[in-house]
Formats: sequence, structure tokens, C-alpha cells
Amino acid sequence: MVIPYLFDEIGLPSEYRIAVKQGNKWGFIDTLGEVVVPIIYDNVSMYLHGLAVVTKDRKKGIIDQSGNVILPFIYDNIDIGHFVNRSFIPAKKDGKSGLINLKGEVVIPFIYSN
Repeated sequence: MVIPYLFDEIGLPSEYRIAVKQGNKWGFIDTLGEVVVPIIYDNVSMYLHGLAVVTKDRKKGIIDQSGNVILPFIYDNIDIGHFVNRSFIPAKKDGKSGLINLKGEVVIPFIYSN
């Protein structure tokens, strides 16, 4: 595949999506080079289990491969690399750690310092 020179940076492919940067914003293209997630984010992770952690206005959220917001941008950190049994996600909010699910429900409260 040849990607036209439209981007300042191009990430590695993951789950048929490729992170791309224009100016200081990130989004995703598909394997045909079409933008499938708007280039509006401050930072993006690679896709894992069909989900990516993205940063907007210094807060993290989760999107799916179409760019739909799964978890809102209210977290300091989200670690989908440790997605426990595909049910619980370690996250940090207001400097405290806890566990959430993909509905955004708190499974373990954000009361732990580590």
C-alpha cells in the first residue's frame, strides 16, 4: 500500500487502522488510506481488541474503530493493555486509580493512589 504524502507522521498498522498525524492532531486511516477516525486528537494509542485510547484536551477516552466514543474524555489515564478478562479496565481519574467497564461504570472506586 502506498499512502499519499498528506501526513506529518504515520504510525504502525494495528487491527486494520493506521494512526496518522497532521499538524499537531492525530486520527486514523484504514488500509486503503481513507480517513476513518477524524484527525482531531492530541494523542492516540494503537488499537487493541477493537479499541483505542485517545487524548483530547489532556483527558483520555476510548473510541472504537469507527471513531465512536465508547468512554468519555474524563480520565487521566486508561490502560487497555491490561484489559482484565475484556471486562474491566484500569484507569486513573483525578489522580486516583480504579477499575471501570466499557459502559463507564465504576467497578472499583477511584480511591487508590496506585
